[in-house]
Amino acid sequence: MDVQDLVCGGYVTAGEWFPAVNPVKDSMATKTTDTTTEVAAVIYAPASAAADGTLEEACNELLGWLRSCAGGDADGGYEILRTGESKTIAPARVE
Repeated sequence: MDVQDLVCGGYVTAGEWFPAVNPVKDSMATKTTDTTTEVAAVIYAPASAAADGTLEEACNELLGWLRSCAGGDADGGYEILRTGESKTIAPARVE
């Protein structure tokens, strides 16, 4: 899949970056299993959703759902990124 100019998340293995998720498709390399201990989630939304608080509400709801999937005993947080911003999440592990 051509990921140029597409919002995209990825992972690094052996120093090389690989695209893994975008608004259209995700990768088998990043699927969760019963042994998964870390996850990252992305909500794609228009800028207007951030301006009126809708995006923050959605982030809180998703964070609550992810915590409940972990039995309620999980660390977590979120950050809202604007156009052109990026975020590196560490430690990044791919099983």
